[in-house]
Amino acid sequence: MEESLQQNNNELDVIRAPSSVSFSHSDREQGPRLEAELLFSGGVAVLFRGKDRDYQIEIYRSGCTKDGFLGLPEYSGLEEIVRGLYLGIYPDRDRDLSIARMKQGLSHPRTILELVRYEGVPVGFGIFPRLLVSGEPVVYSSRAFELEHEGQGLGTHVLKEAIRLHQESLAKSHRSLRWGALMTQNALSVLTLQKIPMVEIDYPFRRLFSEDREAQSLMLGVHREVYLSSLSIDTTTGVSRGELRELGMNEAYRPNRDHQKAWAIHQRMVSLPPHGFGMNREAGDVVYVLFKLRKPNFADTSVAFLPEAA
Repeated sequence: MEESLQQNNNELDVIRAPSSVSFSHSDREQGPRLEAELLFSGGVAVLFRGKDRDYQIEIYRSGCTKDGFLGLPEYSGLEEIVRGLYLGIYPDRDRDLSIARMKQGLSHPRTILELVRYEGVPVGFGIFPRLLVSGEPVVYSSRAFELEHEGQGLGTHVLKEAIRLHQESLAKSHRSLRWGALMTQNALSVLTLQKIPMVEIDYPFRRLFSEDREAQSLMLGVHREVYLSSLSIDTTTGVSRGELRELGMNEAYRPNRDHQKAWAIHQRMVSLPPHGFGMNREAGDVVYVLFKLRKPNFADTSVAFLPEAA
């Protein structure tokens, strides 16, 4: 069953010229995974050790301003940094629509942005707004990294920390974060999600949306919030038809037969029913993924939390 949609043509605001962002110096400790806190001009950062490289991850929070980061002049430089990364990672996509898409991600209130640097140079980001869908908080994930930094564990790490930060923020008002969502053509996005211990179950890979009415309703609500140019969405599989037909497909992702788990997920995404979801990458289709979160354990959180913006 599919739900028809009209294209969303909302205009997005432009923000001011960039301001510089720099790290203070700190000695790096040794260990398999390093999460040492740093202070920089914008707030808190962590050091993260990937498979064979060390990264600095700056953590920003937009607070509750209605325009998200676009309404915070002290963070005006972020728009240009993220725009440059987005256009570099997806060079074949429509430039104007890419910029609009990036600004859409930064425009939501209650958004966490994690900016990843390698040797001081930005190489990726994660944008994680906390949407309110039928009264239910849902963290939405959008992550992108330069190709040479794929496989370092960055995608899993930034998503885990964003979930923790949102959970901590909601706990202060005695609320909980039970759900997260993303849209993707990339099997690796699903695989990294399934590696996160705080994720209890994901739809539609471990369970179809048609088997859980709450999950189905939330998925459709998220779709209404973030879709680009969707023609329709399948309420069983979460496949959105033609979502990227104007923007351009995820050309940064290359399915790899040698990566058995990711290849199996990819095959399920693109194979025709009943063996798969029938996603057509070339036609701009994506899969909307919803994931249910376990109850948080704040005792093991190693990253400091930023104060809410006014």
